[in-house]
Amino acid sequence: MSLRSPEGRFGIFRCLVNVFFQVREVSSSLPPVPASPLQPSSSRLPSWIPPPDSCMKINFNAVVRASGCSSGLVVRGIDGHVALAVWSQHHDIADPYLAELLAARDAISLLVSKSLPRVIIEGDSEVVICQLRQGVSSDSLGGPVLRDCFLLLS
Repeated sequence: MSLRSPEGRFGIFRCLVNVFFQVREVSSSLPPVPASPLQPSSSRLPSWIPPPDSCMKINFNAVVRASGCSSGLVVRGIDGHVALAVWSQHHDIADPYLAELLAARDAISLLVSKSLPRVIIEGDSEVVICQLRQGVSSDSLGGPVLRDCFLLLS
């Protein structure tokens, strides 16, 4: 199955209706931080929203440090129980966009290797999610990783 459309752009949704990419809204859903950091508040973190019935959700994220970046992903079903968690480290990567893109590629690679049926892939990088949704390849630093993502989905 090819991801190329007649216009020469990638069309993920036209070809793979069972994979959905969405942006995790973080900043607007966080309540104010309590006055005392010693009083933990479970409402400080955004709550996880379960996927629809017969669907799995893969949440991915990345963090950049001076020594490189780390990325992780969690696979959950509608009950919220963790089915699988993966962590990886990428040395010499200092760009947040590229780190998030590598985490997204790890999520896509996992869904392909495990043959997961219906999947929502969720991350907090709007740029990465939009590029994956629209099938837009780029000549930027992340271009080769984006092309990897599209090849994995084909």
